[in-house]
Amino acid sequence: MAEKYTTELMLAVINKAEGNITAASKLLNCAPSTIRRYAKKYKEIKNAIKSFKGKKKLGPDDKYTLEQMANAIYEAKGIIAVAARIIGCTRQTFYNYKEKYPELQAAYNDINEVTKDQVDNQLLIHIFGLKDKKGNYIVLPNLTAAIFYAKTKMKDRGYVEHTTLGLTDPTGEKEYGSDIRDIILGKLLPDLATDGEEG
Repeated sequence: MAEKYTTELMLAVINKAEGNITAASKLLNCAPSTIRRYAKKYKEIKNAIKSFKGKKKLGPDDKYTLEQMANAIYEAKGIIAVAARIIGCTRQTFYNYKEKYPELQAAYNDINEVTKDQVDNQLLIHIFGLKDKKGNYIVLPNLTAAIFYAKTKMKDRGYVEHTTLGLTDPTGEKEYGSDIRDIILGKLLPDLATDGEEG
């Protein structure tokens, strides 16, 4: 299957973006993960990106380069506290950079989406199970995983948890039966009483 972008175009865009993967992806109107896939597959693209690493800082007063910050975020799977430890700065520094530079925010959003996809994939593996080449399960189907999926992603099909409201006596020790609950609700909320009769 032919690639969507030629290596020549990819190299030209990377050079224009000065090795900034997020900026290059915006120029090509693709996801940053697409650039990374090309870099993994084509050595010349990988080297082109590598040649810019560490050269360009985000601003004249900034300590870290965009690539350093973005790489830390990707390595940390989008967890700011972990990314901060990787690069050796505070969490607040990361938040400041994210707020100041849209490219970094875009990288953060991208890795979060990738992580969500990976978690979704793992959840589906546990729902349906995973077999080896011989057809033997190496991961057994898990009903709990299926129930979790249904409750979170299949609400439109009626998989919704219902909360039951109960009334207890003033001591909190005993729950009233349904008949007593109806009487109490009739006294407190006559408009909502189930057996309200006009008299």
